[in-house]
Amino acid sequence: MRSVRFLSILVVLIVLVLPSCKTDSAESVELRNEQPTRPIVWYLEEAIPPCIPFWSSDHNPCLPGTPPEVETFSTIINGHMPSPFPTWVDILLGGEYATFATHLVIRGEALIETTRCKDYRIKLGNYWYELLGIDGVNLLEDLFKYRGLDYYCFTDIGVKEYIVGSGPPILTVAMHVETLLPSIDFNEWSDSKKDNYVTSWFNDTQPQSRVGTVYEGREMVLLLGMGSTVAVESWEVSEPFFGVWFVQKFGNQIRAVAQDVNRARNDEERGQMDMPLDDLTKQIKKAAEERTSLTGGRIGVESYSPLLITDANFLQDFYISEGAVYDDSEGATVLPPPVPGGGDPCHSYYSDQLPWGWWRSSLSLCPTLGQR
Repeated sequence: MRSVRFLSILVVLIVLVLPSCKTDSAESVELRNEQPTRPIVWYLEEAIPPCIPFWSSDHNPCLPGTPPEVETFSTIINGHMPSPFPTWVDILLGGEYATFATHLVIRGEALIETTRCKDYRIKLGNYWYELLGIDGVNLLEDLFKYRGLDYYCFTDIGVKEYIVGSGPPILTVAMHVETLLPSIDFNEWSDSKKDNYVTSWFNDTQPQSRVGTVYEGREMVLLLGMGSTVAVESWEVSEPFFGVWFVQKFGNQIRAVAQDVNRARNDEERGQMDMPLDDLTKQIKKAAEERTSLTGGRIGVESYSPLLITDANFLQDFYISEGAVYDDSEGATVLPPPVPGGGDPCHSYYSDQLPWGWWRSSLSLCPTLGQR
């Protein structure tokens, strides 16, 4: 819940009960110590038809049924569906805050055993200075300095189609974010105390399992943008509404069903959140063209708004424009942690089980795949 989650910190300040400290698990230690590497520039060469699994023919990535949701254990406000119901141009623009605009729209399958989670301090980008002014940003950063960690859970997505934009056949996406609000100022804590707090919350709530169970192995249409922090360079699912659409197959019909379809207030809204996949794709492409005409290719209509990133290989450009620093200093922007045990975004794929030409032609660009 990006915009709702962000605003909830300002108006609610829900305080979690401090869990008891525990010893780091082997899993969390592994995620903290491994050093990620930046993926090379490569591109999806051809779209894959919907509902074709990446690995075993016995796997169905398009199961019908009620869309699952991730149970959340930290700060959350159950947002209400916008009224009036937004147009697709409004959705792509990100609603009230253009920093939550959608840059890319993909259709892809969440890869098995690639979900991993880590905590990051909230650090605002340059856009917020333009939007709120230095006094407003200082006020927010003082608040975040007192209490606030964003806990990100990332999953690798095997992209089957770029509906808006272009990029590689694998993207690492923040599929779920929770905000931890401890009752004591983090600045008064030692690093080990903070690590123990986060590890304790991790062990008690098992976010990796919660997120992986909902998304891994499923085919989805994902609206991707950036969150409110530049502490970690990552694509993030647009929230609180319309960011995730599960692709479902009913006989010969393939539909796209919004994850939040049960929040529809009437049959008309439900019809706009449960439709044939082809219809959803056409609506999004048309809205993206209209949005470009309206904003000149920026995230918003204001002249100070940064440009949209339409090539997923160059996400770093956006973060640099927002003030991200890439060096060895404290507070520098970092990449998401690698897949546990993988070390690169090609982990978990077996070349002899991938029939698609676009992937086979990319094996030379993916050392792990070439070795398996």
